[in-house]
Amino acid sequence: MWRKVFKIIGLYSRERSPAGITLLISVLLLAPVIKHPVHPVVLFTGILSAVLMLFLIRLSDDLCDLGIDRIAHPERLLCRDQFSVSILKRCRWLVTGPLIVMNTVAAAHPVAMLIFLLSALLICSLFFFIKPWLPTLVHTALLNAMLGIFPCYAGVLTTGHIGMAHLLMALFFWLGSFAHDLSHSLLDTAHTPPGQLKPLNRFNQKTLAMTSLALYLLSAGTGYLLFHYQAVSSVFLAALGICTLVIIRLECALIRHPTRNTARPFYVWGYLFFLLPVLADIAFHLFH
Repeated sequence: MWRKVFKIIGLYSRERSPAGITLLISVLLLAPVIKHPVHPVVLFTGILSAVLMLFLIRLSDDLCDLGIDRIAHPERLLCRDQFSVSILKRCRWLVTGPLIVMNTVAAAHPVAMLIFLLSALLICSLFFFIKPWLPTLVHTALLNAMLGIFPCYAGVLTTGHIGMAHLLMALFFWLGSFAHDLSHSLLDTAHTPPGQLKPLNRFNQKTLAMTSLALYLLSAGTGYLLFHYQAVSSVFLAALGICTLVIIRLECALIRHPTRNTARPFYVWGYLFFLLPVLADIAFHLFH
C-alpha cells in the first residue's frame, strides 16, 4: 500500500513539482533574508519545510482547479486517475503534522513559529476553499502572494520575528510572480478558438500587459528599497537593473501585440526577473 502511495507522490512530483526545481526555488526564496550563519539543523529544517510548503501549495491549487483541468489538461495524473486524487488529498494532512512539529522544535522561538505556521495554514486553507468563487484577478493575486510566506517564515525560524527586510522581500516576490502570471498567459484572443481561452484571456489583453509591466516596475522599486535598507548587496541591484531592462523591452512588444509568441519569453524571463537578482546576491555573500 505504502509503495503505491509513494509511487503516486513521485509521479505527481515529476509532473507538477520536479524535486530539483522545487529545491532550487526553495533555497532562493529563503536564503536572501538569512544573512547570519545558522545551525545546520535549522538550515536543513528551513529548506525541507520550504520544499514541502511549495509542494503543498502546488498540490492544493491543482486539486482546487480539478474541474477546469479535466477539460484543459486531461493528460495530467490528477485528471485521469481518481485514486491518485484521494491519495494526494490525504497526503496533505500527512505532511502538515510533521511540518509543524519539526519547525516548532528547530525554531529560535517555538511559540512564534507555531503561531506563524498555524496562521499560514489557516489562511491558505481558507483561500483554496473560497478560490472557485473569487474573481480571476483576485485569486491570481492571492495565489502569488503565497510566495511572500517564505521570507517571513525564514525570519520567524531564525530570529522569532518578521522585520522590514522580510516584508520587503515578500513584497518583491509577490509583485514579480504576479506580473509573471499575467504576462506569460496572454495571447491573440481574436484568432484563438474560444475553447482554448483561459480565464485571464477573457480580459483585455493589452490592459493586462500594461498591468504586468506596472507590477514588474513596482517589484523593481521594492528591490531598490531592499538595497536602500541594506538588506541586499549592490550585486542584487545590478542584476535587477539588467533584468528590468530586458523585461521592459519584452513588455513593449507584448503591449503592442499581445500574442502567444510575444508572451512566450515571459515563461522564463518572468521567473528570472526576481530569481536572478536573488541568486546573484547569494553568490556574492558566499564568495565575498
